[in-house]
Amino acid sequence: MAVDFSGGSPSTSTDQNPIGICYNNYGAFDVQLIACNAAGCDTLLLPAFITELQVPAPPSVFVQGDSLVCTTVAASYAWFNINNANLILGTNNYFVPSTAGVYYVLITDSNQCQNVSANISSTVGIYEVLLSTINSYWNNDNFVIESKLPLVGYAVTDMSGKIILQEKITGTQKIIISKNSFTSTGVYFIRVEGLDGSTQVLKIVNKP
Repeated sequence: MAVDFSGGSPSTSTDQNPIGICYNNYGAFDVQLIACNAAGCDTLLLPAFITELQVPAPPSVFVQGDSLVCTTVAASYAWFNINNANLILGTNNYFVPSTAGVYYVLITDSNQCQNVSANISSTVGIYEVLLSTINSYWNNDNFVIESKLPLVGYAVTDMSGKIILQEKITGTQKIIISKNSFTSTGVYFIRVEGLDGSTQVLKIVNKP
């Protein structure tokens, strides 16, 4: 008995349960079964029996501030550090690393086909807190940030990397954020932008 896999490699097999047949192109492929004995041969053709789906192109990623952003549209995302491919670090199209390192994203399309991005480095993680010019504290139901230098913007990020509040400001040296701005209790990160182009990150805990 022989099986003909048109377009595959190898293109034929005599195994009862063929494995390891690879297709370099996507599309629908015929399979033909040929069985022979002393009386002769019989052929069964199965048109378009195997469908190979197109693998998505490698996703595009870039660094935006403290975030790694994937611009490729996909059904799902999974971010990894190259040193631990078993731990999913994030599932959004963007990811805010907790430490400096090298990362990549795995995307899955609507057909469950996957591809990975090139490795991308993050040199500044959200835990690298620079407090030389910042004083911050809770004042009743407000979180207050005071700076020695003028500030032009800030963004509040939760532990998953999602930005829950972002605002541009005009050179003020004091920011007041209401406790109601935080969606739940837990750890948050506030990235403030100085007029001089510097970025400083605060790690805070929103308690009940």
